[in-house]
Amino acid sequence: MTTSKDVKVPRLRFKEFSGEWEEKKLGNLCETITKGTTPHKNNYPKEVHFIQVNDINKYNGNIKHQHYISLSEHLNYLKRSILKKGDILFSIAGSLGVVSVVKNKDLPANTNQALAILRLKKFHSVFFIDNLLKSEIVNKYIYDNPTVGAQPNLSLSQLYNFKLKLCCNSEQEKIGNFFTKLDRLIELQTKKVEQLKQLKRGYLQKMFPQKGETVPRLRFAGFIGEWEEKQMSSIFNSFSGLSGKTKSDFGHGLAQYVTYVNVHDNEVVDINNLGRIEVDNNQSSLKFGDVLFTLSSETSNEIGLSSVWNYNIKNVYLNSFTFGIRPIVKMNNYFNTYSFRNPSFRKMIYPLAQGISRYNLSRSNFMKLYISFPSLNEQKKIGNFFAYLDKKIELQETKLSQLKDMKKGYLQKMFC
Repeated sequence: MTTSKDVKVPRLRFKEFSGEWEEKKLGNLCETITKGTTPHKNNYPKEVHFIQVNDINKYNGNIKHQHYISLSEHLNYLKRSILKKGDILFSIAGSLGVVSVVKNKDLPANTNQALAILRLKKFHSVFFIDNLLKSEIVNKYIYDNPTVGAQPNLSLSQLYNFKLKLCCNSEQEKIGNFFTKLDRLIELQTKKVEQLKQLKRGYLQKMFPQKGETVPRLRFAGFIGEWEEKQMSSIFNSFSGLSGKTKSDFGHGLAQYVTYVNVHDNEVVDINNLGRIEVDNNQSSLKFGDVLFTLSSETSNEIGLSSVWNYNIKNVYLNSFTFGIRPIVKMNNYFNTYSFRNPSFRKMIYPLAQGISRYNLSRSNFMKLYISFPSLNEQKKIGNFFAYLDKKIELQETKLSQLKDMKKGYLQKMFC
């Protein structure tokens, strides 16, 4: 590939191509531009996929099939929005500019009025146009042109008159094939990450005793006997998060604090995302091995999410709407990391949720729970296993991020 500074050609180009790209209206590239229709009924047999904007992954364009209509309605009332292989869907209401190509596996299918249907003239590369519509050029057009109403939207007329720069058909084909291969690599890498996460979920279910069990279903060789069961209050002391603070106390100071979101999102606290606050000796400072929990959430399944503090740092506190527990007996820190996030323990938490519009967790009720744990050696073995598995997941996620960043860079440089 060679680069060019000419504004009428992309910065990055396959070396066999030259000459300026030509500006054309999107409407002139299409046989038709139309949009979908709202179905008559609310409950449908699972006969035909009915694609909505939120069914489309805005990063890779993959369609998740979770809505359906009847075959009868598809062929009659919704006839004008029957989809064909190679149609490009482009969201024109709500979340603008979400793009997807309809594939064989999606058919038969139909869609609603929030999605425009672009049916290209046969000599244009579908995957070239697909990726062109995912580039920053389109984001700028959307930013400059949406009409303002109950929600952002683009008219079919605006879409028709959208001006794009295009290359010759053979170059379109080359670029389209290039992005198709790159998307395939991203898809494979995404599956690899998901397979590892699924493997971890399976191990979490099997390597910790389930309700009514005293031993796990899957165990390392050399370990026998029942796991010990004790009440939380007999092996942990609890402590609260920051108290007596106002908004002006946050954002500055020599001390740090763990945010609610940090606890919610991470099995181990992300040390790079701590907040700033002044040193206050009246607050509880975190110690290595503390386990932190969310106290409140808008959904019951998000209370009591845990995060372990794995650091020896002074003057770090825990924010409000959270609380912590500190072992008073010897426990393996890595074991605790996964013990409190495993499905069996999470099922014990759900019944403790109190509230209607917002759910809260009673610390006193939490400390009355009984948990099972094995010998310290077995704890270490289990903890190290899951830590190793997490490192593998992190490595594959890094590779996935690199591929996505690579695609983003190519989208910026290969279109003009």
